[in-house]
Amino acid sequence: MDTQWFLGFVEGEGCFNISFMRHKSNKFGYQPRAMFIIKLTQSEKEVIEKIRDFLGGIGNIYLESSESTRRIGLKNARDCVSIRVTKLEELERIIKLLKDETFVSKQKRRDFENWARCIQLLKDKKHLEKEGFIEIARLRENMHTRKQVNKKGFCEIRNHIDRCEVYIKEQIIPKSCNICYTCPPS
Repeated sequence: MDTQWFLGFVEGEGCFNISFMRHKSNKFGYQPRAMFIIKLTQSEKEVIEKIRDFLGGIGNIYLESSESTRRIGLKNARDCVSIRVTKLEELERIIKLLKDETFVSKQKRRDFENWARCIQLLKDKKHLEKEGFIEIARLRENMHTRKQVNKKGFCEIRNHIDRCEVYIKEQIIPKSCNICYTCPPS
């Protein structure tokens, strides 16, 4: 096993994730969290274990049942197994491992670079300042071209902090924002 073997799983089944969790003690009301995930069907548990071994034992392995999905009629839903890495120092090891690698997918490379920048902002505690927090939300918005229904978007996060007119004027919000470009001027 080598880095190219690992990169194949990253590009095919990996996810560089930044999420915002409600957090009352954070002055912005949310806490950004970073995660790296590779998920396979449960029959491939030994592959996930080899990936974890390759990474030096970092992260945790989780079994995920699809029973509830099967109950609602999706008979082919399979149980899964995943490795999830959430600790910043462990995520930095993944960044070091992949930073000089050549990704086949340009989008996956962009996701990795945005994610790595978010990790650096978190490590530097920039998420505790308004500008850093907003930068993490902006970088996250540019990750994953497939939008998720339950994902808090850049504008929802940013509008929670302050009004959007300044960001529109300075053109530092994503063009995809349907909230900011429809906001009435104050």
